[in-house]
Amino acid sequence: MEQAILFVDDEPHVLAGLKRQLRNRYVLETAEGPEAALRLIEEGRRFAIVVSDMRMPGMNGVELLKRVRSVDPKAIRMVLTGQADLNATVGAVNIGNIFRFLTKPCPTEDMCAALDAGLDQYRLVETERQLLEDTLQGSVGLLVDILAMVAPSTFSRSGRVQRVMVQLIQLLGAESTWELELAGKLSLIGYLSVPHDVLEKQRTGQILNEDEVALLAEHPVHARGLLGKIPRLENVAEIVGAQARLPDPDSLPTAVTDWPVATLGAQALAAAVAFDERLSAGGDALAAYRAVHEAGCVHPKVVAALGRVRVHEDAAVRLIGASELHAGMVLDEDVRTTDDHLLLSHGYEVTEPIIVRLRSHASRGVLVEPFRVRVDASEGAEGRESTPVDSLVGD
Repeated sequence: MEQAILFVDDEPHVLAGLKRQLRNRYVLETAEGPEAALRLIEEGRRFAIVVSDMRMPGMNGVELLKRVRSVDPKAIRMVLTGQADLNATVGAVNIGNIFRFLTKPCPTEDMCAALDAGLDQYRLVETERQLLEDTLQGSVGLLVDILAMVAPSTFSRSGRVQRVMVQLIQLLGAESTWELELAGKLSLIGYLSVPHDVLEKQRTGQILNEDEVALLAEHPVHARGLLGKIPRLENVAEIVGAQARLPDPDSLPTAVTDWPVATLGAQALAAAVAFDERLSAGGDALAAYRAVHEAGCVHPKVVAALGRVRVHEDAAVRLIGASELHAGMVLDEDVRTTDDHLLLSHGYEVTEPIIVRLRSHASRGVLVEPFRVRVDASEGAEGRESTPVDSLVGD
């Protein structure tokens, strides 16, 4: 789809002239004044480039473009004005983060060169966003699926940890980003450095010795080292690694909104991992919540938010075969081969690559079927509502 360009000016004859000048080369829209422009953008219209006059009644071009940036940060912003003084230029560039500063009258060749450069920059940003949010996240998701096949008892937890972490971030009043969600999905990748027998002892709730406790405690450090080598995952690596060394809760700012993103992510992640660790060992949601609360290493506001996380203990359970699986179902028991080899642990949210693998085993007659699944991982089944943990606490 061809990207549109919005011109903003309080003089209709200027806008009409720009249309005549550029209509054969670009998709153009105009707005008579800053208020009209903001209405378009706040109603959901998106423009690749917004070009604004500097001097307009009520709001100058710098102020308008600053507002545009807050609503749609991807839009390329330019100023077109007859006020060509240096102070206006510096103010526009520094405050409004302006891509180009053009003066009236602007020759058609110069205007087109600026607009072409702006469109190229917009497409570059969009391509990078697509890479980060779609391609990268999808590739990492596939990596997690592969690792789940290799170490199912460990990586079956990653989906549950991610779901709890996302809820925590939202309950704390922050916005969940792809980096935070990816940190949840990759939170346990450092367990690859931990011997299998230690992981099994942890999973089954056995008592660990001091050396084993120390090995498990270092998994975020190893995860940071692994993820830090992947381009564009530096922030994810920082969030995952930070859960190993949580600061004293009293040292953090009172307002969660003042916490750095890595701190917020690490706090939510540490709570989600500890909560799921107790669930994986056979505890219920209430016992898991109390364990995190009593440990005292996570900020009290995060613990309070954990009490409002919605669990799905009432979700309907179905007995199905591999042919009936679809993405989003959650295993309610371990899935094994006929020779008792563990393929996936209970609690794993089924994905398309996992379905392909299980159906392949089923076609060869080596999969134990049927097995139990919970139908809906996000809302419960058959319209049943999920339950906040704190509703289980009682008086």
